[in-house]
Parts: sequence; C-alpha cells; structure tokens
Amino acid sequence: MRSGGRGLISDENEEIPIKLLRKLTKNETILSLEFIKFDNTLISGNISGVLDIWDLEIMRCTSSINIGFGSPIIKTIYDDKREIIYVQNRKGEVYLVDQFENIRKMNLIGTDYSLAKMIILPRSENVIFPRENDLLLKSLETSKNEEIIFNYPTEKSDKLIDIESLNDNSVLLGFESGNVVIWDLRKPDSHAYMNNVTNNSPILSIKRSFNRLWISSFDSKLRIFNRNCFDYPIKEITSLNVIDKISVRSDSLITVTSNTINTSMDIFENKSLERIKTFKFHSTEVSSIQFSNISNLFAASSNTISIWDLLS
Repeated sequence: MRSGGRGLISDENEEIPIKLLRKLTKNETILSLEFIKFDNTLISGNISGVLDIWDLEIMRCTSSINIGFGSPIIKTIYDDKREIIYVQNRKGEVYLVDQFENIRKMNLIGTDYSLAKMIILPRSENVIFPRENDLLLKSLETSKNEEIIFNYPTEKSDKLIDIESLNDNSVLLGFESGNVVIWDLRKPDSHAYMNNVTNNSPILSIKRSFNRLWISSFDSKLRIFNRNCFDYPIKEITSLNVIDKISVRSDSLITVTSNTINTSMDIFENKSLERIKTFKFHSTEVSSIQFSNISNLFAASSNTISIWDLLS
C-alpha cells in the first residue's frame, strides 16, 4: 500500500498521519470518533464526558461541550438531516446536541447500563439503543412516537457487547457468552437465529463489510463469516493480541483491526481476507478507531487524534 504522496505509512511501518489533532490543555483519553459534514469536521467524546468538535481545515478544536456529567462518552451519531448529534455515555444515557449546542436528555424509560453502543439504521431512520435486558428501537422522525422492544433470548447474566446491522431490516447482536443473535425488526417478538460462534469466548467487536461479518473475541481469534451463514466461519485468524476494535472503510475494500494496549494496527483486504499491512500508532494505547462514511479517511485516538488517508 502506498499513498501517492498523500500520507500513509513508510516501509519501516512508521505512522505518517496527514493530520494530528490535540487540545492545548487537558488532553484526555478519547473513546469515540466520527467524521461529519463531508469530512470537514470530526467529533470526539472523551473519558470525562466532554464532546469536542474539531475543524479539520484548521486542525483545531472549535468547541468543547460537557455532555456526560462525568460519565465517559462511548458513542456519537450525527443526524445530518436534522443537524443533531446523539451522544451515548457509559451509563446508557443518551443526549441530543443541536447546532446551537443546546443539550437535551432523551427520555428512554428503563434505560440501563449496557456495554454495547447504539447504532443507526439510515434508510429506515431508526436508532437502536442497547439496554441491560433488551433493545429499544426508536424513529428519528420526531412526529413518530413508535417504539419497538426486543428482549434478549440469552441467559439474563449474558451481556450484550456489540451490535451490527445486517441489512435495512435486521441486526446482529454479539454477547459475552460468544452467542450471536439475529433480530428481524419486522418480527420483534422473536429472534431469527442464535448460535455460539466463538466456542464460548466473549465477543469483543463485530463489523460488516458488504456480505461478510468480522467478529473478534477474547481468545485472540478473528473470525470472518458470510452475512447469511454463521454456522461456520469462512476464515479464522489467530492474532498475537486480543482484537477489541474493528473498523471497515466506506467502500468495504479494507478492514483495520487494533488492540487497546498494543499499538499495532493491522490492515486486511476484504476480498482476499489477507493481512496486507501492519503499522504502529504514535501513542501508548489505541482507545478508538473510525473510518469516514464517505471517504478513505481513517482516525485513531489515545488522548490525541491521528488521521490517515488509507488508500489501497
């Protein structure tokens, strides 16, 4: 992989980010990243519950908003149609931040702490909020007050770890037990499929690339499945370190995996499922990784943020 002069990595596996972002004071561990506004802006959430808005043209933080009231921000979703940022903290609380930086807490009755992060289903304009014992689906349309609840079919002690959309109508849930569950939103009263895919090892991350699903687990395995079959993986990769983060480029051609403590990040080609490059992050940990939804831009964070243009 080479960048054609736009910045990627050298033959010595040294990182060469095209942008490096850091605040002038109080840089804290960043747990969430998201490119918005045609990649002109990046939003990040840190361990103290502060939402930072970065202007990527001038490479500066233009606004800091205290959202989490001391609780770490673990996920943001930007609704570009309404110019609203959904912010989820580790307590399971969700706040809305508008373009004028007004903050409003969502009324999610029964919301409990969950390890999993909310996801948006863009075409159906629905957001799924994970809770301790169930999922709550709500419409982004303020005129609609529709809610759908899906109760987990697993043991009550089994914790939901991650969620990923399979298509416009179904999502895949990954649990601490190694179970995956498919929920068809059109049939909310029951699950469509359940199977243990990791030999009881806790699932850590799930990401979809076209018709494939990448699933990492605590046993240092990275398993790739066809989207429509979870009986057997099409490939199983053993990593030197536990993979706890996966991000897929917007065109689904490459996937990046990382481990929080080990600062190496692996790049896989999705067609061949082969590792094509490994490169080092500049810090002592990788707390978050994220591709842009519309381009090759890729960001990784610790208490600062590096951005690469990952061309294949």
